[in-house]
Amino acid sequence: MLLNISVRYDPLEDRLLLRLTLRVDGQPVEHWLHLTRRICIALRRDLQAMVDLSAELPERMDKGARAVVSAAHHQAVSSQVPTRTEAADDAPAPKQPPVLVTKVVCGRRRADARWVVQFERRGQPPLALV
Repeated sequence: MLLNISVRYDPLEDRLLLRLTLRVDGQPVEHWLHLTRRICIALRRDLQAMVDLSAELPERMDKGARAVVSAAHHQAVSSQVPTRTEAADDAPAPKQPPVLVTKVVCGRRRADARWVVQFERRGQPPLALV
């Protein structure tokens, strides 16, 4: 179960540093991921497609209206999520080096139609958020 997502910029690597905190067997487990610009662009595109699909807009609606309704849907859903901002100096350092994300796959599972974001990581098995 996902507990927390933290995002910050790593100026040394020129990458986004993503910290995912998951609950596994009742214990919090952190995954530190490095996302390149190319991966961030692909992730943004895929997440936008997920937002558009979750808004369940009619296909015959014109493109401009679809964008407005999709944005309103996104604002309504995202306003329900608790967020906070912490200073970069206060953020904990990774306990292990971040793992480079080589690919991100977003979509729905066929079995139960739940949304999935899967991070393919160099040298490690994929990490999926459902």
